[in-house]
Amino acid sequence: MACSLFRKIQAASVIVIIGAALWVLACISSYHLRRNQFLLFSEKDESSYGGARMVLILAYMRGGSSFTGKLFDSNKEAFYVFEPLYHIYERALKHPNFMKHVAKSNGPAPVAENATLFAQQLLRSYLACSINSISVINFYDVFLKEGSKTKEFLTCGKTQPECLKEATYACQESKVRVIKTIRFRMSDVSDLMDSLPSLKVVHLVRDPRGIISSRMNHFGNYKKTGDILEDVTKLCQSMLKDFHSVKLYRRRFPDRIMTILYEDLAERPEVITAQIYKFVNSPLPESVREWIHANTQAETDEELQSFMGTQRKNSSLTASFWRTRISLQLAKYVDQKCHEIYKKVGYLPVQNLTHLKDNLVSLRDRTPPNYQSN
Repeated sequence: MACSLFRKIQAASVIVIIGAALWVLACISSYHLRRNQFLLFSEKDESSYGGARMVLILAYMRGGSSFTGKLFDSNKEAFYVFEPLYHIYERALKHPNFMKHVAKSNGPAPVAENATLFAQQLLRSYLACSINSISVINFYDVFLKEGSKTKEFLTCGKTQPECLKEATYACQESKVRVIKTIRFRMSDVSDLMDSLPSLKVVHLVRDPRGIISSRMNHFGNYKKTGDILEDVTKLCQSMLKDFHSVKLYRRRFPDRIMTILYEDLAERPEVITAQIYKFVNSPLPESVREWIHANTQAETDEELQSFMGTQRKNSSLTASFWRTRISLQLAKYVDQKCHEIYKKVGYLPVQNLTHLKDNLVSLRDRTPPNYQSN
């Protein structure tokens, strides 16, 4: 009887082990299937690159990315897409079945139900000008109006397929294809860089104290102290994680990632813009220089011309204007949470209230570390 019981236990154990092994294999197969779909999708459109430069601006909310994006949107030979992932992540977070709905509505192109993989596919579709593989749902995204060429896409949901042909043509004719996003992290960039050899990434960084101050100023429901402190922690963690990924990618993808400080761009807009265009191997057109002049010396109050904040009366003062708004207590809290970021780019902690409010005293190291190699 004891032997019989032992054999039953042994048999049950074997079944459990086999079941667990099959489950692991299924998970691995599912992952590779989804990844292969993405890679196959990439290879399918290799011919559509056409020698165009591809740029991904990766930034943080209220970090100066709208202003930076306009440095390309003002280029008549560029195809610029503003925040294409807003629709996906906002809906996916609020409606769990949204990704399945998108997958069903997207036609024959392979689509993942995983939001990150789908985001990779969508970014790549825009960069490769595979407009007809993009879900119709994305053409109802109001942020399309922020791009001088993509604003025409808002009608594509109603006028397919002719509209998609025009959109594809506009993309393919461009010499530079640019996406600006605050909803995609550096750790997810590697697949895109693997499948798009000409893709270059501009990592835009701003003093986290400036980011937090700007968020507090622009979002009316962003008032609870607990929410603010939680956001500081998340921001610092996200920035640090991105820097870690950048360090790894610099070895794997040499000369394809450029870190830019918003403060440098605001203080020397034309010089830094020229460096960015040199990085992406594209000439800096006169139309961009004209836009810089018109929008860094605007006849409007600081950052109040529009919600996106692309126009500044004095861009250099704008970069440090947060010092007049943020409290000493909050500034010190950010200093504490983001001290590792400070070490990488040369931001300095505040000493006291006078130190914080005096714009003549820099909060940046005059001999900063080389963050391009961190």
